Amino acid sequence: MGFGDLSCTGNTDVETQHIDRLAREGSLFKQFYVASPICSPSRVAFTTGQYPARHLINSFLAGRKRNRERGMSDFLDPAAPAIARAFRSGGYVTAHYGPWHTG
Repeated sequence: MGFGDLSCTGNTDVETQHIDRLAREGSLFKQFYVASPICSPSRVAFTTGQYPARHLINSFLAGRKRNRERGMSDFLDPAAPAIARAFRSGGYVTAHYGPWHTG
């Protein structure tokens, strides 16, 4: 899903009323930087708050052989910093739904 896919950010073809309500009642961020145009490294950056290269994930994760050929990790190290753990330490309950693409 991209920035322009939500009705609260200008999409007139699809109504996203529940997400729009979240934006109205919470925070809607309109300026941001994506660390990578590829799924796995962009999710690593969002999860850790760090550049994905720090975790040796610079492209999409593939099979172990292909990852080795590209000098990449097979998964994000579970000991890496994570936004969910930061929220949890603040008393929030967190969950992840949907594709993960970080191994």
